Amino acid sequence: MGTWEIDVNRTLQETKRSQTLDEAMTQKLSARITADAERMKLQVTDTNLVYTIGKNDTLMPYSLVSSDETGMTVTVKRPAQEVTLVFTLIDGEFMNMRSTTSNLDPVNRNIWKKAVPIIYAVSPPAPETVARSFSFPGTITFTDEKRRKTDYDNAGNRIWARYYESVDHTFAGTAVILYERGTHLSANMRQRLESALANYNTQMEKLRQDAIQHGRPDPLKDRAAQVETEGAPIRIIDLPDKRRGYVYMAGMGPGGWGLAASLPSKDGKYDLLLVTSFPGESGQFDSSANTKDYYESLRQRPYSSLQQAVIKLDSLMFP
Repeated sequence: MGTWEIDVNRTLQETKRSQTLDEAMTQKLSARITADAERMKLQVTDTNLVYTIGKNDTLMPYSLVSSDETGMTVTVKRPAQEVTLVFTLIDGEFMNMRSTTSNLDPVNRNIWKKAVPIIYAVSPPAPETVARSFSFPGTITFTDEKRRKTDYDNAGNRIWARYYESVDHTFAGTAVILYERGTHLSANMRQRLESALANYNTQMEKLRQDAIQHGRPDPLKDRAAQVETEGAPIRIIDLPDKRRGYVYMAGMGPGGWGLAASLPSKDGKYDLLLVTSFPGESGQFDSSANTKDYYESLRQRPYSSLQQAVIKLDSLMFP
């Protein structure tokens, strides 16, 4: 378990033992392995493999076939076929992952070592903390936020990102991202959000005045309900300590839509971002007897739910 990276020297040594290489080939192979080590990582959890190549990440749920003190064998369903992967521990601290489906896979040669953990001044919240922020009574897990990694790369100086979900799909998948203060909620970002909201309000007022002029019902009579059900583009969060955050649409497509909440941290050092995904009709987001209140709240009052969650998470992370 854990996150692994390629050990260049050990991989080169193991490769030289199995192949006869002259000096030129050794240098070429060393350069290739070094390049792989810089862009490849492997994260192993109890249920998933996350295989990283550069900024492209593949999430692979696996089924355990067998395990003992020397390693484990798992199967992974890929689009074309089911692949069997054998993980073998070497000297107690290294690991080799080999695909039995293809001995020609160059990844088979790699010897992996545990990645040096990154120490953060503020650690990512535990799954229980995120669940508490959403008043979610079930169990959730997390992985490094990689499936939509590039979506957040240009959204500020990112410190870390985590993605939280539940195995039974009763928790709407949520990314929690921490940035250096002012690099996500920058002056430009704030101006864009507030300008968009002002433009929206102007357009809505024009509709209202037009309705009054022509004797039609006021379309904005129940504004609060409209914000929740139709999704006004932005909601402003003004806190008593003068901090200002925002809840806004993070995107929409055939697979569903996302809602984001951004808030400067209480200690004044970070920008905190939550992005919750609402799957479309083909996606999975289910309710159970225990999670009914959470499910209905998120479905019926998404803006309020995310606003309350980001404020609660901020209070738990920065007490």
